[in-house]
Order: sequence, then structure tokens, then C-alpha cells
Amino acid sequence: QVVVSPFADWTIERDASRTELYLDDMPSAVAQYAEAPPSDDDWQLGATGLVGRGNVGASPVRLDPKLAGYFAIFARPVGRSCMLRFSGEAFLRPGRTDPAQPEPFIGALDMTGKSVEILQSRTKGLGLAALRFVPVTEESARSFNEQTENPPLALSGVADWHGIYSDTHKATGGS
Repeated sequence: QVVVSPFADWTIERDASRTELYLDDMPSAVAQYAEAPPSDDDWQLGATGLVGRGNVGASPVRLDPKLAGYFAIFARPVGRSCMLRFSGEAFLRPGRTDPAQPEPFIGALDMTGKSVEILQSRTKGLGLAALRFVPVTEESARSFNEQTENPPLALSGVADWHGIYSDTHKATGGS
């Protein structure tokens, strides 16, 4: 079983017939899997990983590990986060790393014919230190995705910071 998070009880069934791919040496991963080397003006590539220089318009670094089938994907960001996109899908952003989960779960995806793009944010010093592709069964990945994309109970929340930052709130004493 592949544990998705220490904070949730979801697991995905590992496919023991295929091997895990762990890219924790970004210079080697870029040399082996990148379509083109990253621009030194936009990216810093070294022992800590692939780190952006804060140019949101920089060309993404595309890695094509030529995987087939479903994988549980984990990423270890440099700094508090990194931005990843899988062959044109929506942005997926690992959150801040935590001692309980140094490599946040990104998703259970069919990687057949897909590459991963590492993109920059406006914040200098954020990037990617490692990517881990754990092979999982198609059935368990589809089941996991269905459960998490369509929960039986809709959850919603409000993050209302207006009261903390509003000048009107401060001027009226909080009313």
C-alpha cells in the first residue's frame, strides 16, 4: 500500500510488477530527462535542486521520464512550494513541507506519454528538490481519484481575513 498522507487514511495499492522512479539528484535528472537544459538566467541547478530565480515568465523545465501506467507522485519542494504541471493539466502545487510529510503527495496519475513541467513563481528561491513516482494499480488510482474528486459530503470553508487587514475594521474598533 502507498500511504498518501500521514494526516488522512487514504491508501493506493502499489503495483509490485513495476519499479519506482526516484529523482532526487536534479542535475542528473535534468541531464537524463529534460528536453532542453534550463536557462542559467532563469534557473539555478545544483545540489539543492532546480531553483527558480523569480521569473514567472521563464520557460518551464520539462522532464520526460517516459513512464507508462499509473503512479502515485510525490514531490519535495525547495523552499515552501513548487509548481508542477503534467502535460498541460491544471497546476498542482505541493504545500509547505512538514516533518511528518517531507515529500507531499501530488496525485495519482496515468503517466503514459506524459511529461512533467516545473514552473516558476514570482518568488525567488522556490523550486524542486525531488520527484518520486511510485507505481500503483490502475483500479486503485481510479478509485482514489473518484473518491477524492467527488466526496460524499461537500466541504466548504471561508478564509475571511478582511477583519484583520481592513482599515475600516481597525478605525471602528473591530465592528
